[in-house]
Amino acid sequence: MQKQQCLIILTLIAMVITLFTSCRTPTSSFSHSFSAPNDGTGGLSDQNNKSATEITFQLKLAGSPAGAGPYVSSGKGFYQLDYTAEGQANILYSDYTSLQQVYLCNRPECLHNNDTCNSFVDVSDQILPGLVYCNSYLLLVTPTAGKNTLANIQKISEDGSQRILLTEFPANERLLGAIYADSFQLVTTRETSINSNTIERAIISINLETGTIKTLLQLDNNSSSICGAFESNLIIKAISANNRDCSLLKIDLSNPTNSFTIKNWKIPECFENITDTDLFLYNTSDNSFLRRDLKSGQEWIVNFNAQVDNLGLFHLVGGTFDHQLLFDLTTPETKSSAALVDRYIINFENSSIDKISLLDNRNRPISIVAEFDDSLICIIGYSERHVMISDPADSNNLIAAVSYTPQLARISKNDYLKSNPNFDLFATTA
Repeated sequence: MQKQQCLIILTLIAMVITLFTSCRTPTSSFSHSFSAPNDGTGGLSDQNNKSATEITFQLKLAGSPAGAGPYVSSGKGFYQLDYTAEGQANILYSDYTSLQQVYLCNRPECLHNNDTCNSFVDVSDQILPGLVYCNSYLLLVTPTAGKNTLANIQKISEDGSQRILLTEFPANERLLGAIYADSFQLVTTRETSINSNTIERAIISINLETGTIKTLLQLDNNSSSICGAFESNLIIKAISANNRDCSLLKIDLSNPTNSFTIKNWKIPECFENITDTDLFLYNTSDNSFLRRDLKSGQEWIVNFNAQVDNLGLFHLVGGTFDHQLLFDLTTPETKSSAALVDRYIINFENSSIDKISLLDNRNRPISIVAEFDDSLICIIGYSERHVMISDPADSNNLIAAVSYTPQLARISKNDYLKSNPNFDLFATTA
């Protein structure tokens, strides 16, 4: 076990030392009519010429922990993909202060129903894109190639008035998992299919000004992935080939030799979640929760008295606000009752565990999507709409599907913690 962990760590460190040795400039072709990206005169030119130890990183999660998703928060508002009845999509924007929703289009005469609209997104190739926000830009990420398009990233201004192709990937490459960013670059995982039997994974950076792609770290284990990042540090989750051992490794991109193991455990001894600089761990052996500040190393432990017999019914939702942790316990469905999900929040400062009883229109705990001043932005329900989407078997044919549109609401942190349903609803004028 120790030899295996040491091998993983040494291999990762050796790979990091080769930072920025691989570089390519994106191709200029694109099927949509966007202006060409800046390819050499942007604010990142000086950053590109620095050595690995001179590069400065201030990485933060730029979207969902699972990767680019159907919606993302900018800190001031909420961007979401809304699928239309014609198999296409539009980008909507909801403002946290005014609680108003609009199409991401600055043309008052626009009907928002074709590709002349700034908010229009073509999803006819059966590959659904996702949204990421960073550095005052919205990014539209198509993570994998479709029949007629390659995996690519488009950069969109906050008001939707400008859109360019930032970068494009070869047909044998796709993006995996979370995307982290600072003012200069995106950092994420790229998977390359070498042949039918060989797949390689690498952690890459993408220059936000030029679209230039550089390899930061070649992963020797396809079960390794980024699970967190802060400042210049990447948190790598490495799983052994036999799926029995798990390690969390911290690698400092600005100083590759400053890397070490944060935690080792046997699967399924622990479940982890990383939010900003907080590592949360649930230990199944004693029902304890740990919070570790990844910058200072300080730790807090809170015990959960309830017995959890089925780990499959236990889920770490993640950190929300003020360094607190949300987790869910699910009561299975029976012949006489539907499955129930109970949500709890842990305050590690005072060791309290409180139940949050606010539910959405599907009788599930409401989802927190953003923190705004002393309030939280939540999804309190979903509306169903029947739409037509491209048939995966025949792109010239449309088939019926159901689109779920989230209903946003704002609630104070105090009301949320007390489970008081004092919501301010967003208008859905779009």
